Amino acid sequence: MLVLLPMKHHFATRPTDEETEFYWLHFYTNSYYIEGDEPRKLTSNIPIPSLHFHNHTYTLQLQKKCKLVDYKEIYKKIDQLLLATTNENEELSFWDIQTSFFSLINLLEYQGMAKDNGYMISQNVAQFIRENYHTPITNMMLVKQFNIHENTIAKYMKRFYKVTALEYLNTYRLEQARILLLKTDDSVQSIAEKCGFSFGSYFSSAFKKAYGISPLHYRKKHMRRTKGAH
Repeated sequence: MLVLLPMKHHFATRPTDEETEFYWLHFYTNSYYIEGDEPRKLTSNIPIPSLHFHNHTYTLQLQKKCKLVDYKEIYKKIDQLLLATTNENEELSFWDIQTSFFSLINLLEYQGMAKDNGYMISQNVAQFIRENYHTPITNMMLVKQFNIHENTIAKYMKRFYKVTALEYLNTYRLEQARILLLKTDDSVQSIAEKCGFSFGSYFSSAFKKAYGISPLHYRKKHMRRTKGAH
């Protein structure tokens, strides 16, 4: 993997010794980047409207040059992304494509870095949850998926995410449901099912506990604000 800086002249120093194929990924951002010897956190100066829910800021760290460890999985994700963006697929929304892209970047970020084994386990578990949150997920399923003891998974998730795997799952499901409440007209029950909640009543209770308001009132509240803004 090579990260080529913009506004520079890039060229080969010699021909390749074997047949070579490669992918180009072009980045565009309205924020900024910094080249450095060591990773450090950046703080965005872009204001975020109080109306919108947002996660904590995160600085993406990509090495300029490294060997891909999970190259098969990375190539698979790139091919999926290319297929989604070059063909008319009405089932894939803009956000579905963005999710695939961030999943790819997440993999690229951890290539070649000396990571604690526990950190990698927690990252893999979290990524599995993000990709399968709409399906039933249990601790035993995670044990079988990663061939790691339940207590070990819990220990590393607690260390790096401050929550257990199922707590992470519940939080992620609620966040996806919150987005669907605002961007679709689907019923609360339908949204609950799409996000992996078996019972609408439990979903409503969990949503109110997390956001301090029921799903239905949350939708009505923000829809009024949107109409008022127009």
